[in-house]
Amino acid sequence: MYVVDEATGKIIPENRCIEVVVGYSSGQLIWGFVNKKEAILPVLYITKDGVENLPSYEKAVRDIIFFSNSKGLYMCKEGLTENELLQEMYTLGNGDFPYNKFSRKYEAVENFKVFDGKQQILEKLPFRLSKHMKYTFGLEFETSQGYIPEPICFRDGLIPLRDGSISGLEYSTVILEGDNGLSLLKQQIETLKRYTNFNKECSLHIHFGNFPLDPDKMFRLYRLCKILENSLSKLVPTYTFCSSCYKDNGKDYCNKLPSYRNFNQMYEHLVGRKFFGDFTQPHPNDIRREAKWRIPTR
Repeated sequence: MYVVDEATGKIIPENRCIEVVVGYSSGQLIWGFVNKKEAILPVLYITKDGVENLPSYEKAVRDIIFFSNSKGLYMCKEGLTENELLQEMYTLGNGDFPYNKFSRKYEAVENFKVFDGKQQILEKLPFRLSKHMKYTFGLEFETSQGYIPEPICFRDGLIPLRDGSISGLEYSTVILEGDNGLSLLKQQIETLKRYTNFNKECSLHIHFGNFPLDPDKMFRLYRLCKILENSLSKLVPTYTFCSSCYKDNGKDYCNKLPSYRNFNQMYEHLVGRKFFGDFTQPHPNDIRREAKWRIPTR
């Protein structure tokens, strides 16, 4: 996205601008950008805390704007009855994609560049765990209701994704690492608690990055997970490995791991063909990376 200075016609880098509300007309908010160095207009800043704690000279705009949890957008109160306003503010919506700075994708990696460098950690904390975390990590949070405001998606590094198996959106984190990653994860969880709900149809996925893409090392990791499986099963709810008992579609999404003799047997069973030496190729049942549910061994 480009921001153009109206006076000079020159392009201003987006990271030097602030997105603001400059007014409203017929109940619709009018959005714009201002240079950070010249941000003295009576406008509404979408701050790190949303729209709270605004300077007094912004009161005129502040008093007419609110975040609609129903539509996932900042809206104007003008023309709404009290009941309509309450419904917009406190009813969590689903089924839409209320974002305009990025398109709806199936995989977070497709929007990594859009989100790169835009995160803001509100409270950096030290974690004893971080010294033991050799790899990068990321999480995917499935939701049943609610929308996180677009500015806060960027601030917290939560990328909205398309997922046909749930009624809400899936929010995937940017790549996380160390103390900063854990601090941002804590912030992300608080945001999800504030704006979204989840139900029995939702799942949580955890990804680890920077692991060596070596067949022998990957098979050893698989065997380690298999060894730890019984111990881990004691830490999770009873029906974790039998989601068909409560999922509406009757599917088991978290089966226990099969036993394999070697890497090739493991790969052929999981992928459905022999290993050609490349881990970056898409699965044969999902060439376009748009339908993970078509992979029975996923």
